[in-house]
Amino acid sequence: MGPNHPSVSNRLRILISIYEKQGRHDLAEPLLLRDQEIQKHNFGPQSLEVAQNYAALLNFYLGLGKRQHAEQILHQALDIYDTHFPDHPNRGLCLDNLAAIYVNTKRYADAEPLYQLAIRILEKAHGPHDAILAPTMTNLAAVYTNMGRKREAEVLHRRIISIRRGTAGPHDSLTADSLNNLGLFFLRDGRLDAAEPLFQEAHSIHLRSQGPESQSVAFLLINLATVTRRRGRPAQAEPLHLRAIAILDKHHDRSHPHLILAYKGYAACLHEQKRPAEAAAVLRLLQQPSPQNV
Repeated sequence: MGPNHPSVSNRLRILISIYEKQGRHDLAEPLLLRDQEIQKHNFGPQSLEVAQNYAALLNFYLGLGKRQHAEQILHQALDIYDTHFPDHPNRGLCLDNLAAIYVNTKRYADAEPLYQLAIRILEKAHGPHDAILAPTMTNLAAVYTNMGRKREAEVLHRRIISIRRGTAGPHDSLTADSLNNLGLFFLRDGRLDAAEPLFQEAHSIHLRSQGPESQSVAFLLINLATVTRRRGRPAQAEPLHLRAIAILDKHHDRSHPHLILAYKGYAACLHEQKRPAEAAAVLRLLQQPSPQNV
């Protein structure tokens, strides 16, 4: 059969999966590298199969937080795609992953052209309205926001909503998430009147699609409460924060960032209604265990 027979590769992958489930990453890594060498031997070092097989190594290193290793893998895969398969959609996905590594180290100027090229490749492969575009567009919108290019970010957010409505439908949770993202963009920009209806619509979608006890509903309640309070309506924001707290307290310890945000928002509502003693009591609750941990 020989050491490079495809069946050897199949068995290596089974063993790799076992080691990864056991957390024995030191044993999985050399097998992943061996599998990649088998692919090079069988298909050629510049083949599409080898380029695609780099995904296993990429996911392995990303899962371990080894971003330098992951970046090296992406460059090796992109060397093949750039030279031999420039229009392949997997090239776009590799570019997206590499850009994400740059964003993690705040290299926004390096990430931007990668996201832009990835979008062009994916548009060419799938068309301008395909759902596969939305994640990369969302990432690029975040880069534009961090670079202070608000108008370009807003245009992308609106395009993502259009794509989600056309592919997932107007009542899907993915559409709600894209509405929430634009709402957060407006909230951070101080455009409260524009943010509020987006949060309301996203909340309504999640309420119908995921139910009233969903954490997604709780997150939207926090956002809606925040914009309501900042628009000068703390009494209306108060029950929204309370409802979010009631949901999240069932799932998380009070050290969870969303719970902290909800409690602090609730306390702010009380302060703005001239109820400082109640606000202080709410903040003290953050030092106590959540009900599910009692």
